[in-house]
Amino acid sequence: MSKKYRPDKEEYIEGIGQFLYNIKIPSFDKSLEALADMDASIPSTRDFVYSITKTKKEIYGPVKEAIISYPGEGNLLIRNSLIIEFKELAEAGARAHEQGRELYLEGEYGEKANKLLEIAKKESPNDEAIFLRNNFPIQVQRFNEDKRINWMFKDTKEELANILCKKDIRAISFYVDSKDEVNRHTKPYINQLWLSLFSKDQSGFLGNYKFLHTPISIHAIKNKVIIP
Repeated sequence: MSKKYRPDKEEYIEGIGQFLYNIKIPSFDKSLEALADMDASIPSTRDFVYSITKTKKEIYGPVKEAIISYPGEGNLLIRNSLIIEFKELAEAGARAHEQGRELYLEGEYGEKANKLLEIAKKESPNDEAIFLRNNFPIQVQRFNEDKRINWMFKDTKEELANILCKKDIRAISFYVDSKDEVNRHTKPYINQLWLSLFSKDQSGFLGNYKFLHTPISIHAIKNKVIIP
């Protein structure tokens, strides 16, 4: 494990393995180096929420998914963030966010965005990319009816709904750029998703949060399952 960056706590969670809490990192691009050294990964939304349902801990932080905002097309939810996949893109994102700019997808990254756009346009079931057709609040009691919720939370949605109801949180949202804002740009751009479920004022997914350059605390899952 990295000597420079360590989690505040580790916990074995049956079904996903060793969960690492609160790894403090100076910026998001640096987290990719630290996690590689720890042989760990940022969890998917499903695994992040699974850990919440099993431990009842009110955690928040970045997840594996991301939002690509595409002028003329809208917002795409993608399963595997290009920012996490490509260290160079994460570093460019940290510089862009520090300067108050969007992280545009150009060159090879633009080509990958185009492929994800085509997958989403097919509207057939897939685990790579779907359109975020609207960002209206999603009522917790209607989780089963919402395509976005089913795609993101998978088998954890019902238990999560019960937890949120007990916390008196009745709806969650995707906080993303509006259609008008997206269309103001000429190139697609990407934002890392941040999941924060337990704030009554802003519960849900932050998809336009420019945080790649700031100090953060992340959670992760060890890539190798070690059963205690």
